[in-house]
Amino acid sequence: MCMATYTQACLHRLAILVACLLLMPFAQAATLVLNNVDDAGEGFNDTTVVAPVGGNPGTTVGEQRTAVFEFAAALVGGFVNSSEDIIVRASFDPLSCSASSGTLGQAGPDSFHIDFPGRPHPQTFYAQAQANSILGYDIELSLDDMHIELNSSVDNNSNCLNNRNWYYGLDGNPPGNDFDLLTTILHEIVHGLGFVTLVNIGTGGKPSGNGCPIGGCDDGYMRQIEDHSLASNWPVMSDAQRAASATDDPDLHITGTNISANLGGLSAGTNSGHARLHGPNELTGGSVAHFSTALHPYELMEPQQTGTADKLGLAGFVLQDMGWSVVASAAPIISTPGSQLMLDTATLQLDVALMDNDSNAGSLDFSATSSNPTVIDDNGLVEGGSGRVRTLAISPNNGTTGTATITLSVNDGSSSNGTQFQVEVTDNLPPEVSITDPLDGAIFYGLSQEFSASADDFEQGDISASLAWNSSINGAIGNGANIMPTLSDGSHLITASVVDNASNPGSDAITVVVDAAGDADGDGLANAQEIALGTDPEDSDSDNDFASDFIEVNRDDNPANYTVGVDTDPNNPDTDGDGVRDGADFAPLDPEAGGEQVPSLPLWGMLALAALLLARAWHRLPLRGSAHR
Repeated sequence: MCMATYTQACLHRLAILVACLLLMPFAQAATLVLNNVDDAGEGFNDTTVVAPVGGNPGTTVGEQRTAVFEFAAALVGGFVNSSEDIIVRASFDPLSCSASSGTLGQAGPDSFHIDFPGRPHPQTFYAQAQANSILGYDIELSLDDMHIELNSSVDNNSNCLNNRNWYYGLDGNPPGNDFDLLTTILHEIVHGLGFVTLVNIGTGGKPSGNGCPIGGCDDGYMRQIEDHSLASNWPVMSDAQRAASATDDPDLHITGTNISANLGGLSAGTNSGHARLHGPNELTGGSVAHFSTALHPYELMEPQQTGTADKLGLAGFVLQDMGWSVVASAAPIISTPGSQLMLDTATLQLDVALMDNDSNAGSLDFSATSSNPTVIDDNGLVEGGSGRVRTLAISPNNGTTGTATITLSVNDGSSSNGTQFQVEVTDNLPPEVSITDPLDGAIFYGLSQEFSASADDFEQGDISASLAWNSSINGAIGNGANIMPTLSDGSHLITASVVDNASNPGSDAITVVVDAAGDADGDGLANAQEIALGTDPEDSDSDNDFASDFIEVNRDDNPANYTVGVDTDPNNPDTDGDGVRDGADFAPLDPEAGGEQVPSLPLWGMLALAALLLARAWHRLPLRGSAHR
């Protein structure tokens, strides 16, 4: 397990192994598939509404995160060959983080394999994705190929990494010091394909077992490593030599044939005709499994994100030297805008992102055509922009309605790629409905619930007052922008819908769970009772006074309410104000008695005291059967 950390000086990103969900219709040699294990409303499923940015068409945080994965996966998938899908289990989760340091992600291959048919070298470990590519079938069906956790706290402005955020654009132009997620994902996918060593860099020891000889087995990556000062390669070094070599930059090199033949673009970071590897004096999480920070210009597989990447660069040649089958001239990739709806009298502006592993994005040819010239003529498609993000202005023929398929094409001079999307042209737009509260996946513990939504129509304006609400369990539950129904316990699909004057419908839906009759914290009070009392239904001791909420309100044998003077206050840890918490107070309703009596211990305190007394007694007894004087 490896983790990536950021310090004031740099961003370390070793082995954050990621992959992507491919939904765009690209012709690819390999397909990387995201196994999204995030819960509803978080990570890749985050429904927070955001504006499209930098060629990323997503309108929620989750959609934009997924689009970045798709784009990175398309670039990598168009470069490596594999008939087997490359499966990655991935999620966004809160990981450790402070203002000056934190974990951006942590991950690793789910397995490595050795001595399978067709392997490049015997007694050598290869990551599962490469083994599958060579075999033509999945060598381990029960496992994903990689797994990854990315730090969701980076986007929460919680003083994590000095409030720096992920950047979800596809243009490689993050604002300020934000982290370019696309560069991070490309970097980590390459780690997942095997750009990582199994050697213990602290001891220099090779991995053992699986029929390995004395001294252990190699891995596909470390077979390419040499130490120039020792004039030796890692496979034949002793453990001590490898351990010393791990901190021997500038003499720690990667020496494969393909990478060594393609160093002409570097103005710094080479030594004796080889690319330098990261080998600082003190071992870090990024040692050995990255290029040296001395490389210039910036390369994708450096340990610090000091730039943004628009291709795999030298990392692609390392993969070739490790035995990966690659595409000789990979086709460029292009993002898909998604289906569009527009007025016949309007002009629609779209951003489209382009990348190519073999060419600079600025040299790519971009074009668009329409399948239905009656609705949208090719002359109504105007391409613009330069670099990685291009623009497309769509102007339909006035007075016409209908649907056209727009085909986008990109060409690098030797190969091309394309995608399609639908544009529906109308003379009256349907209303846009958005449920603003609660969030999708919310849990209600009270007997009544609150819902809010907005409905805006291009022609009529605000029509929220006409909204109709429906529950999949209770049916019609109210009308208007704000409602407070009383829903039955269960999982509800809540729909807010409206119809404009032109009979165009609009709707939005979320799923909520109502659990009023349950007891989430197991304290004996129903969730709805706790909401009425003002206590926390997910905490059995809301005021942290050593007495459960139920005990506090049931002193009068009626837990349905709080009776002043009889019950103790479940929202006040010291009801009588005598300085002793209610659960430890002999007389929690009498400030005078409470100060004069020895406080009674809560159950956990009594158990702890009993254990202490038993321990003391045990130490005073002689050990039976032992020799003593």
